[in-house]
Amino acid sequence: MQVPLLRRACVSLSTGALTAALLVLTPVAPTAQAVAPPQPARTAVEPLNILLLGDSYSAGNGATNEDGEAETYGPSGCFRSRVNWTEKYAAALRDQGSVVTVENRACSGGRAADFIAPRELDTASDSTETPAGVTTLEQADAYLAEEDFCNTQAFPDEEFWTYEATSIDADTIDYDCTRTLRPQADFVTPDVDLVLFTMGGNDAGFTNIVTQCFILKSGSGCKGTIDTARGLLPEIRQLLLDGIAGIRAAGLREDAKIVQLGYPYLQT
Repeated sequence: MQVPLLRRACVSLSTGALTAALLVLTPVAPTAQAVAPPQPARTAVEPLNILLLGDSYSAGNGATNEDGEAETYGPSGCFRSRVNWTEKYAAALRDQGSVVTVENRACSGGRAADFIAPRELDTASDSTETPAGVTTLEQADAYLAEEDFCNTQAFPDEEFWTYEATSIDADTIDYDCTRTLRPQADFVTPDVDLVLFTMGGNDAGFTNIVTQCFILKSGSGCKGTIDTARGLLPEIRQLLLDGIAGIRAAGLREDAKIVQLGYPYLQT
């Protein structure tokens, strides 16, 4: 379903309501055989399925409800909020009678490459007993991947772990396990009507800009981070274009819309 269909659906409903009102106001001759006039067919409102991708600004990191409570969910570190700007947009559409679903796959710290490539989040170290027949690091890696010791199964459709044995002897395997998010484009389906996202700020060094310009208030540091960000813009643009192409290639319908939103200004 294309986004403009919402407008057409609303027009159909309004026309139906007006016709029904006219029928009620039209006098009917008082006869015993009076038959109620036919009612116009009701036009069903097609659902709008929104997929939200991107970084912390899309995820809603720091957003709170009217009581000041952060309604966060999702994989650790993503800080997705149930009151982010997309949820508010969806709520406004529902108030107008639309049927809207929102799937939030944005994650704080996201970079443009995360659209089409897995993203490593954090690494932990641990050890386990060496099983019989495992004597090399390569065998240990295969064993660890099969056992998948670090996997919490909390978000099995999004997270997976990779393993690297760091040492092995007859008794113990020491290893690192890295928690990884699947590419955001993996969550595109033919049912998606609208993809919304913000991305590119972390590629440009947003955190460094805020630190230098607004926390340390360093004139030279601020200028340096901004100059660096400007120099990266052509590269970021290409990364975003590659990401959008990856989203399309993942199965997004031709009539589905992709909308990139801009970031708020840090200073007017």
